[in-house]
Amino acid sequence: MNKTSLFLLNAYFSKKKKLKTDIRIIQSQCQQLLHKYRRNLNILNQLIITLLSHLDNSLQINCRAVWCLNRNTTWWNDVVPHMTDKEFKSNFRLERSTYSDLLQQISPYLQKSNTKFRRSIPVNKMVCCALYLIGSSAELRAVSNLFGI
Repeated sequence: MNKTSLFLLNAYFSKKKKLKTDIRIIQSQCQQLLHKYRRNLNILNQLIITLLSHLDNSLQINCRAVWCLNRNTTWWNDVVPHMTDKEFKSNFRLERSTYSDLLQQISPYLQKSNTKFRRSIPVNKMVCCALYLIGSSAELRAVSNLFGI
């Protein structure tokens, strides 16, 4: 064997040894990363289970006892039916006859049916509420309290 062959053989074995060392280092790093991944995955699963159990508990505690509130309908039931034509026009910006015609024309489109959870708002109350809201500068909350809806 000549010097060149020995040199090439030595270079080959040293390169092979270095590659084996590099492969062992990379395998070790992969094992460490895999271990960290599994640990983080376990922690994440535990967090999800904890959050779901808290969510389940919070849903049981915060169940609504009342579906809808009882509202005061005194103004609508007692005052509006006894209004004079002038008072009606000043509140709703329409005369009673025009209001009746409007109600006859649009009531088939606005009529709702009652459900087992709540009663529907009558069409005449819906229309008067809308007219009152359009014709005044009152807030929605004030109008809803006034009409009891």
